[in-house]
Amino acid sequence: MKQMGRTDAAFLPQELDHEAQEERWRASIAELAGAIVRSAGDIPDVLEGVTLTPESRDEFLRLARELEDRARIVQDEVPELSFSELDERVTTMRASCIECHARFRVLPLVR
Repeated sequence: MKQMGRTDAAFLPQELDHEAQEERWRASIAELAGAIVRSAGDIPDVLEGVTLTPESRDEFLRLARELEDRARIVQDEVPELSFSELDERVTTMRASCIECHARFRVLPLVR
């Protein structure tokens, strides 16, 4: 998430007046989204050794899948979307991170 924020800050819309800058920005977003897609598959592994209710476990896994799906959409649609559409997709992807972190950031360990 920090890298996404740095990428946003480095390539603000008012700076996208040059085609090369926009291409670099799009490549950075696609690369980061791809990394999130790959990492999202590992997220369920953090549940090993953690006590959650079945409902909370299902919600955690749903949010991990949602993140992967949203990141894949961003990665796949980078070339076709306008700046504002892409920004909206990235914001939606980030919302998945924020929602999961708000609910599950501190997981109770099995003792």
